[in-house]
Amino acid sequence: MRELAKQGGLALLLLTSSARAEGPAPWMLSPSRARLLLLDAVLSLERTIQAADRALRRLTLAEQLNPLGDSPAGPPGSTLAPPGSAPRRTGPEAFRETQHGPFDDLILAAALRFEIDPFLLKGLIANESKLEPVGSGKRQYAQHAEGRVLVAGGAIGIAQFTGGGIRAVNSLRGIRARRSRTVPLRFDGEQARVPCQAIPAAAEFLSFLVRRYGRDGGITAYNTGLGGGYAVRRMGFWKARRAGMLDRRGIYLLQGHRFLLNVLRRTNQYRVRAGLSPLPLPVDTELPRSRAPRVAQRELGPSSLRTIPFTARLLQHRHALAEESL
Repeated sequence: MRELAKQGGLALLLLTSSARAEGPAPWMLSPSRARLLLLDAVLSLERTIQAADRALRRLTLAEQLNPLGDSPAGPPGSTLAPPGSAPRRTGPEAFRETQHGPFDDLILAAALRFEIDPFLLKGLIANESKLEPVGSGKRQYAQHAEGRVLVAGGAIGIAQFTGGGIRAVNSLRGIRARRSRTVPLRFDGEQARVPCQAIPAAAEFLSFLVRRYGRDGGITAYNTGLGGGYAVRRMGFWKARRAGMLDRRGIYLLQGHRFLLNVLRRTNQYRVRAGLSPLPLPVDTELPRSRAPRVAQRELGPSSLRTIPFTARLLQHRHALAEESL
């Protein structure tokens, strides 16, 4: 829309310039007055587009504050169902009606207990193990000064717990035990291989991470550890990814640069099939700067073209025409 307005505005400027050369017809405005009116209209349109861009950015950021994302299928951010449609379903209701896999009852119960989106939990587990209670993931070794070292892989179970993840779950349960004075079930490597134990542990761990680092940081931290979640919360996913903070920690290789996107992709596949709207993707707060368009100066000649911001160029042209018409 913005590019169309620019092209149309330049074409009309050229027409009014040619009309000045040939002499205006009696029914036409003077070329200077016509160009002033045209530039005022194009400036107003450009400002409206910029305001809409800012509003859309705020709306997208606000959508990320709703981790359950229980809006019906439709445009992202939509909260009203189409006229004549069935009453709006929540995420757990849609999950219960549409998901009938062998582990879906466990996933729904764990998601309700720890207050997270069941589709998000299923998307994360599906990304980790394809919902198969595998023994352990593929291991990757590298040669270092201290010898052959495991640098990636080795996670176990349907939720792909590492040693650090198991210790984190036990730490969370220890905190809950001190608060409620109960002795929780200790989580270990053997239980990580049992889906009925691993899925609630994954929901408990993911719920803690999302509350601490936000949706994007929490999902990332499930793969990279707390450092990756902190980087995403502080810098945003895309900036942390460009800085190389999500693909390596010391000698250890991570998958944080694509883990969040893969989890959201699988989650949204389940949500769309269930009739819910997809969760928004992470927002890049530092969009790459596109090359500024070329706008003609007062004489509209090829030798006077130069690259500057569109709105600033129009304002300069508008002031020049106003001075000329005095």
